[in-house]
Amino acid sequence: CQRGVMVVWGLVAALAAAMAGRASAGCCQVSADSNVAVIWDMWKKSEVIRMNLLATADAQQPVPTNDQIPGCCLVGPEGTCNWRRDCCNFGTGGYWVENAVLRGSICETYRWVVGPWSACPDCGVANITRSVTCQSNSNNAVQDSALCAVYAGTKPDDRMVCTGTVLCGYSYIAGSWSDCSTTCGNGIQQRVVDCVRDDGAIVDSSVCINRGMIPLTTEMACFTTVGCTYSVVPQPWSSCSATCKQTRVLFCVRSDGVIVDMSVCSEYGLAQPVREQYCC
Repeated sequence: CQRGVMVVWGLVAALAAAMAGRASAGCCQVSADSNVAVIWDMWKKSEVIRMNLLATADAQQPVPTNDQIPGCCLVGPEGTCNWRRDCCNFGTGGYWVENAVLRGSICETYRWVVGPWSACPDCGVANITRSVTCQSNSNNAVQDSALCAVYAGTKPDDRMVCTGTVLCGYSYIAGSWSDCSTTCGNGIQQRVVDCVRDDGAIVDSSVCINRGMIPLTTEMACFTTVGCTYSVVPQPWSSCSATCKQTRVLFCVRSDGVIVDMSVCSEYGLAQPVREQYCC
């Protein structure tokens, strides 16, 4: 019997040593306001049941294996113990803490601690930074970021883009006029006008307008004949006169349909049909 007790105590000691450095999804502590871990009660309950089974078991029956020990905290593979919420709450009346890890005799939790952002530029875009450290909740000591990554979730951003406009000035900058929208006659020319911040960034036109700046023209009329062609277009003959003559009018017509002076067609050397003929 004494030998059996020594074996049980050895198992308990081995489990305690293994669990002291083992991370888990949660940890069982004595109350919500104390991070002292519940360790002995859980293992003691399982081992008392094991001892009773061993003491009363028939010599011909197999001894229960570790994973068959009843109780709240079942002993798993050698040197491990299944830490579960129901084990904590039902088995010992302890307080279960999610995202905690057993460290020695306490349930340790961790948190990300962020510092203030560095200043934005007075005018322009820049990357700003802040400190992000992992700290233990028990003593505020700085810890390895890997611990917070497991127990405190995603690390907060320590860098972001910031646009400063406190001391910015704005002005309109106009681009070049486009070619005329047509190569013959009346058309439209256009250009791009941007509202530009002092740092060269293009912003919405409303920013300049809201500062009382009069928008620049983005469109104007244009006229060109660089692509025009011309033709002589005769009109219908008149009725035959008493003197047996008919006449007709000749127009010089530009390719956009506009009638111009006949001299223009003459300048281009265009043949002109006869304007008069006998009709008797």
